[in-house]
Amino acid sequence: MDYLTVKEVAEIANLSERHVRRKCKDSSLNSTERINVSNGRTEYMIPVSALPENLQTKYYAKLKKGAGTAPELREEPASKPVKKVIKKRFEEYTAEQREEIAMWCGILRQWQELRENYRKKTDFDRDFCGMCRIEHNGIDISPDILYRKYAAFRINDYDNLIDKRGGWNRGTTSMNEDVWKMFTRIYLVKSQPTVSRCYRDIQEWTRINYP
Repeated sequence: MDYLTVKEVAEIANLSERHVRRKCKDSSLNSTERINVSNGRTEYMIPVSALPENLQTKYYAKLKKGAGTAPELREEPASKPVKKVIKKRFEEYTAEQREEIAMWCGILRQWQELRENYRKKTDFDRDFCGMCRIEHNGIDISPDILYRKYAAFRINDYDNLIDKRGGWNRGTTSMNEDVWKMFTRIYLVKSQPTVSRCYRDIQEWTRINYP
């Protein structure tokens, strides 16, 4: 699930940050609190799904515009010819579907950015899927799924970024942002430890810092 800061919501809705913060405080706007690790202060985070439909559309249009050109995939296993697809416009999908599309676009861009730093690409692909399952609480992802989603992403085939079975995020929650940042900090070191080792380390770190 995508979350926005008070400042981001204020900009999208053309409201003051003070007004948005007050709506969060009196629960008229669904939000969650987190600790800003840079200054130690509590701040509100608003899920995109809590915004009115028109503001969700505005946010995802902005997200789509900033997506940029998909990077080239190197050392990708041979794939079958892509069949001709009838593409739908981003705005034609439901808010939940747009949220899922945005999630996959973020995953695929992060995968390509991190992948450049690794010599053994296929090993990294497998470990990256493990990282995603932890961050997105058991998301259905494997190297094969990653390659298929990326092929769709490169040609803006949003339809194939969606889980047609439905319920892609039912019963799931995103990992606490501070925990995820610490996990990636532990994982992305020169020694390149395994995901299972990082998972054990982050469990211990979380037990101490988030008892």
